[in-house]
Formats: sequence, C-alpha cells, structure tokens
Amino acid sequence: MKDAEGKVVDVDYALLDLWQPQQNNLKVPVDRGRVRGGVRFTDEGLRRGLYGIAEVLDGIVLVQKGLPSKPEVLSGWSKLWQEIEPLMK
Repeated sequence: MKDAEGKVVDVDYALLDLWQPQQNNLKVPVDRGRVRGGVRFTDEGLRRGLYGIAEVLDGIVLVQKGLPSKPEVLSGWSKLWQEIEPLMK
C-alpha cells in the first residue's frame, strides 16, 4: 500500500470504502484512482497470500495481513468486485 506521499508502506489492516463509489447522488466526486489502487492492493495481497479479507459488509472491505480468507467472505468480495468494476473505468 502507498501513503499519501506515494511511499510504499506495510500495513496490518486496510479498510476499503467501496460503498461510496456505488452511490450516484454524491456531492463530491470519488477519486477513482484511489478506488482502483485499493482494489489492486487487495487483489495482489490475496494473490500473494499476504493478506486476507476479514469481512465484506455493505460495500466496506476489511483486509488483514496474514489472515486466511473464508470462502464465504471471498464470495462476498467477488460479488462486490463485479459490482464496482464498471465504476473503476
């Protein structure tokens, strides 16, 4: 994950707000680059086995270092990913 200055940092937890980009009535535009970055971080962490998803709830994703993801949680992530994919373009 990168901090606000673009430096790579190691984190134990990450929280992705993917609920907000799905809302059509927002007053402030969503930074789609940050959304894409969070999704890439999560996908890469899962692929490399460094991170797991602790919970997916109402578009909010809790990612935890060293945690094996439960199948039902990965299913929730996959469903959410499919919902937000068009918004990341």
